[in-house]
Amino acid sequence: MPADKPFSVVIPAHNEGEVITRCLSSLAADLASGAEVIVVCNGCTDDTAERARAAAPGATVLELGPASKAVAMDAGDDVATSFPRFYVDADVEVSAGALGAVATEMARSGRPAGAPRIELVATGASWPVRAYVDIWRHHPYFGPGLIGAGVYGFSEAGRGRFGRFPALLSEDVYVSGLFEPSERLTVTAVWFRPAMPRRFGDLLRVEARHHAGNAQLEAGGFAGGDEHKGAGWALALARDPRRWPGLAVYLLVTLLARVTGARQHRRGDFRWVKDASSRHADLER
Repeated sequence: MPADKPFSVVIPAHNEGEVITRCLSSLAADLASGAEVIVVCNGCTDDTAERARAAAPGATVLELGPASKAVAMDAGDDVATSFPRFYVDADVEVSAGALGAVATEMARSGRPAGAPRIELVATGASWPVRAYVDIWRHHPYFGPGLIGAGVYGFSEAGRGRFGRFPALLSEDVYVSGLFEPSERLTVTAVWFRPAMPRRFGDLLRVEARHHAGNAQLEAGGFAGGDEHKGAGWALALARDPRRWPGLAVYLLVTLLARVTGARQHRRGDFRWVKDASSRHADLER
């Protein structure tokens, strides 16, 4: 692809054959307008690469042997030609138009990091999952300046803040922490949707993995995300008795996930495994 593309998109994908078409469908529609899309299939034993080529004929599809998200994103970086450069999880739904709006606003504001607004959609999920998401979406983490959680992008200067991607479960928390909140841009006029689990057990596995990632960061001396710590937001919600059932589910999931995540961290279980939300049967279509 020529080097004058307005932005690049790197999509690491490990055994994502069941979701990669959903991810690429809206991006592929805008390829002709200038988006450079690079799908990096890593350690795949399914048909991710074939489905990616079928869904986005104009995309670059790489195939790597090792199953490593960090290695995949580095490989995407090595062939990408443009900035801003966005990194998108394979189970995320986002349009090239949304990323283009973020790219435009980043250029206008001069901010080195940005993302669209996140939309958490749990339609069709079990009641405990819906109750959890109803509380979770009020967490300060989802406030202004959120990058990560499935999509984030950097200007050339922003990408220069670090070298190769770290082999971390929560690499998005790590890279977000390299920027002050005032440097991170959330464009609220456009959105992206991460895949959500539909069953309680899948939700617990996803959240346990997040807590294992946080424990890994803390053990490495990186305290990213400190600005979101504290329970004041939950106490404010507790003033409404209608929120109590949801808060009870949220607290239960958080407690169980923290215990399970700590156990995974002690075992050194830092493999890049697919979130349970990426299973075909658990996706809200």
